Order: sequence, then C-alpha cells, then structure tokens
Amino acid sequence: MNVLVHLLFARRIHAAVREQIGVRLSWSGFLLGNILPDLSAKYNVHPHFSDVSMDFVLGRATALYDREEEKSLDSFAFAKDIGVVTHYLSDFCCYVHTKRFCGDMKQHHWYEWQMLFAFGKGAARFGEEMPEMADTPDTFRLFLKRSLREQQKTPPGGCADVFYALRVSTAMTMLLLRKAICTEAARLYHAKNLYVFHRLEENWNESRLLL
Repeated sequence: MNVLVHLLFARRIHAAVREQIGVRLSWSGFLLGNILPDLSAKYNVHPHFSDVSMDFVLGRATALYDREEEKSLDSFAFAKDIGVVTHYLSDFCCYVHTKRFCGDMKQHHWYEWQMLFAFGKGAARFGEEMPEMADTPDTFRLFLKRSLREQQKTPPGGCADVFYALRVSTAMTMLLLRKAICTEAARLYHAKNLYVFHRLEENWNESRLLL
C-alpha cells in the first residue's frame, strides 16, 4: 500500500481504538510508525509479505507486549512502535502483497492507488462489525492466520483488503494497549502499597519514640 492509504488506515485505527477502549495514542507517533516502513531503508530487509516477514512482525509485537517497563499510553515512541507493526499487518492483507498477485510493479502501484477509492466502503463494513479481540500474542497469531485465509478467498478489488487490514490492525493495537493499561495499573498499585507501607513504618517509628 502507498503512504496515502497507510495514512487513512492510521486515522481509522486510531479512532477505533479510542471508541472501543477510550485510549488516545500519541497521534504523531502512531502516524509516523504507520508510514515509516515505506520511508526508512532499515526495513528493506523485511519485505511486506506475510509469508516472509510474519515472524519478524509478530516478534516485534510480542516484545512490545512483554515489555515490563513503564509504557506511557501517550508516549510518542510507544505509539510509533505500534504503528510499525500495524503497517506490516495492513500490507499482509493487501492483494498485491500476496502470492495470488502475478502482475508487474506498474499494476502493483495502480492497485494500491485504487485502494484510495475502495477505502470508504471497506471502512464502512469494518465499522458495522464489532472488532475482534485477542487475549495474547499467541491467540492473535491464530486470528491473523484465519483472517488472511478468509481474505485470500475474496476477489481482488480493495474493499476486502481494507476491511481485513483494519480488523487485524485494530485487534493488535487494542491487545498491546490493554496490556499497557494492566502494566500501568499494576505499577500504580505497587507504588500506592509501597507508599502506605512506608507511612505505616514512619508512624510506628514515631510512636516508639514517644514511649
């Protein structure tokens, strides 16, 4: 997909996540992440095809999921990292990024430009259905593979590509954000308990001095 299509995806995913779980990612970070793999040469070693780069992409997602340090939900860097993952997931769902496509690069680019006109219809279908949820990176992997199998049975045209790309990318974003929320809640709970413990300890020491 071209940069303009990825910008549309970024905006719709960002809005869907806010609607579903009330979290607003850093928009600038998420936007950059969604176009960065098409702009930065360092991603050239990871082609935008699921049969080649799925392990790389899901590995990055799992690392984000497992990261225990504080993940501020409005962090530019955290949103950018999620955006890179959703960029690849979106491309995995695009017809010209599958083995079914047998055309040349001119046809490849033409198809991607046509997706600009198919986006509205695919996004409307996505909006009519409840986003699917994944509880862990492993369950997301199964969901992604199932979605790709379903998408590969649809005729080329762009609408189905948009629908499945939005579905898997939104599911991944919500998976990572729900984990970040849990991590932050646990950190705050621990900090609160630690504060209470120190206050009790101080009060105990003060009471001993008065005896």
